[in-house]
Amino acid sequence: MKTIKTIIIVMVFTYVFLLFPVKGESAWDWSLQTQISGVDLKFLFSKYHLPRTGGGLGKIFYYHSGFWREEIDLGISSIIDFCQTGYGGTKWACLNNGEVYLDYYMDGQGWYCQTWLEDELLGICGENGGIDDWAWICSSSGKIYVSWVNCEWQNFGLILNTGTPLNDIDSLGDGCCDKTILCVGNYGKIYSGWNSWFFGSSGWCLQTTVGSDLHCVTLLNDNNAWTAGTGGKVFYYDGLDWSLQTQLPNPTIWGIYALNGNNVFACGENGEVWNFNGSNWSLEIDLGDSKLQGVSGINNREVWVVSDQGEIFHGINPIPITPTPISTPSPTPSPTCFISQVSSGDYNGDGTSDIAIFRGSSGLWAIRDLTRIYFGTSLDIPASGDYDGDGTTDVGIFRYDSGLWAIRDVTRAYFGNSSDTLVPLRFNPSSACNIGIFRESTGLWAIKNVTRVYFGGSGDLPVPGDYNGDGTKELGIFRESSGLWALREVSRFYFGESADTVIPGSYGGEGTCSAAIFRGSSGLWAIRGISRIYYGQGGDWPVPADYKGEGKDLPGVFRDSSGLWAIRDLSRIYFGTSGDMPVTR
Repeated sequence: MKTIKTIIIVMVFTYVFLLFPVKGESAWDWSLQTQISGVDLKFLFSKYHLPRTGGGLGKIFYYHSGFWREEIDLGISSIIDFCQTGYGGTKWACLNNGEVYLDYYMDGQGWYCQTWLEDELLGICGENGGIDDWAWICSSSGKIYVSWVNCEWQNFGLILNTGTPLNDIDSLGDGCCDKTILCVGNYGKIYSGWNSWFFGSSGWCLQTTVGSDLHCVTLLNDNNAWTAGTGGKVFYYDGLDWSLQTQLPNPTIWGIYALNGNNVFACGENGEVWNFNGSNWSLEIDLGDSKLQGVSGINNREVWVVSDQGEIFHGINPIPITPTPISTPSPTPSPTCFISQVSSGDYNGDGTSDIAIFRGSSGLWAIRDLTRIYFGTSLDIPASGDYDGDGTTDVGIFRYDSGLWAIRDVTRAYFGNSSDTLVPLRFNPSSACNIGIFRESTGLWAIKNVTRVYFGGSGDLPVPGDYNGDGTKELGIFRESSGLWALREVSRFYFGESADTVIPGSYGGEGTCSAAIFRGSSGLWAIRGISRIYYGQGGDWPVPADYKGEGKDLPGVFRDSSGLWAIRDLSRIYFGTSGDMPVTR
């Protein structure tokens, strides 16, 4: 079958078959999500479920948990476009002054200027090819550049000079040396490539010419691609030919994005957003007089549009469709999952759990009466534990968008992905803590260099512990929907309900883990076979730990609204503030 990368055609227009746009009722709910003052938003990137935007003043912003936050400020020049290669992969940004910035996830240096070109850069796209990451950049002078990085070296060079101003580029990866790339520009030129560094310009060709200047392009797969530009013209590729599909009443289309074959969005000069539903184009919404410069989406149900006035509009389709949307993970874990993410909290090795917080906004770890260090970012989840087996808890983080585990002064490893729940696991008191994850979608427990086991499934929470007192921790799950505790090769029982926070621990002081829950609505602590007490309230973080060094967990709560730590029958102190996460166990 012919594909994008092999066809060179001369386009024939048949206006009889155009899909003329109509006005209709929107099935999407739209809102102005935020407005970033003084920033002309030039791009929108939403692959891998972490939307990003940016532009003027050299700033990049990311969206998470309902908020847009600044990720990086690269200086006073405008960022024209951005790309990322896979979940947590390498990031590139091209600036209007010719600079290309790189954040290579393997070297830990953060953002830095990879090269500077005497050219006006207008578009960038990237792909992961196994051990290598790639980016292709197009410019107003008609040049296409390629950047190639891996853990040993990096390279950058000119790969093609078309002589035609190029405005946008997009790629579809299907193997290390077989990447479908489309680049569009003025005079309706559409170039396609399928190269690696080795093939140079021989992997590129002028695929077709459609006449109108093209400003944006999007690829869904080898048989579904879209481009648009001046005069509101939208062109479609079906795997064989390009055709003019419609002409929208919009002076210029600046952004186009295909969520799937039945949801394609286009936006442009006059504030209008148009939608293709698989059969017809219709006006989705009129967002006013702003120039809309980018559109992108995730999960087949969410779309964002950005403007030159710093506006970020959000559209969500309330109609459930398949496949089931993948939720964006949160850098701030819910208390229900928190207990599995911190293995221990004895940061000085004296046998007593320490009061400690992690402040994601600055990367601060504050351990009361011990130390203050900076390790991690707002994108990280704390994952402290004794990873080297010396009896002292090591500061550690998990970076959900890349699968990075960074354990301070111990190790760095990539293990897991953004949908996993952290389970740093110390199987017995004499062993070191192991990096581990629980993958709810499949019930997979993966403990690095130890084991892979399937136990549990969708809707379950991991609750590992030494439930039979034999000195070794067992795998276990809590099923919120029914209150089931299933302890592998030990027991099954029902205890708790869906709104409870699970807090298994050694409450009896005999080294045996007990099933326990905290019910925030009433402050109830229910410890199976031991006790029922009321301590705390809704919004508190339950923080049971061995605060006396007696081998027994004491009930305690952290109230981040005031910084209060209340340890039952022991102490009440103030340490931390709103937004902090407790990191003790």
